[in-house]
Amino acid sequence: MLGFKVMKNFGYPLVFDVTHSLQIPGGLGNSAAGRRESILELGLAGLSQKIAGLFPGSTSGP
Repeated sequence: MLGFKVMKNFGYPLVFDVTHSLQIPGGLGNSAAGRRESILELGLAGLSQKIAGLFPGSTSGP
């Protein structure tokens, strides 16, 4: 989110990847973990910046 202003100045639609923003690489030792309890709050914060949309990625496995 720190670069939203710079990226928006290019004039292209900005889509925020919420799930990867909350990722903790190596958080489970041999794989990534995340802070899934914060998805809603961070997504709403992104939308408050008048971006084009959210990318709420999900996966059942690597």
